[in-house]
Amino acid sequence: MNAAEATSALEAVRDALDIPHAATVGDDETRAKIIEARVMHAVTFLRSILDTEPYDPGWHVAYLRDRLAEHPATGYRTWDEAVAETRAVKAAQAEPCGRCGAGVARPGETRPDGQPRDRSRYCDACIDRCHEATDFAHVCQICPTPEEARRLGYRSHA
Repeated sequence: MNAAEATSALEAVRDALDIPHAATVGDDETRAKIIEARVMHAVTFLRSILDTEPYDPGWHVAYLRDRLAEHPATGYRTWDEAVAETRAVKAAQAEPCGRCGAGVARPGETRPDGQPRDRSRYCDACIDRCHEATDFAHVCQICPTPEEARRLGYRSHA
């Protein structure tokens, strides 16, 4: 077996075993049935390439891939899908940034005095961009007014 054939065989085994994690216990039951079938085919594949002479790697890899197609890693909700859905719901609930329109990462965060962090909400990127400004005449709606800054004990970053 040459290096390309070995790589192809290893990739087929990886594809058999490396399927997405389930989002819930119920989904994991479905995933476990899929994994069980795929492991059986991967073990059969490994036995056939290790114990069969003459060995035809192309045929064995194609056969394993055909068996994997019969047991696709579908029919259950994956962890990544659940995380993406949760993020989408949070983004939809977040107010848009008052400057760029992106979702606010931490709505409701407060300043040290307990008041809302900003008069209107801004995303972290816009706040960071504001706070990193080096222009001596920097003025923007994100920063507190000079009077508010003095009252709150903030140092000016301008």
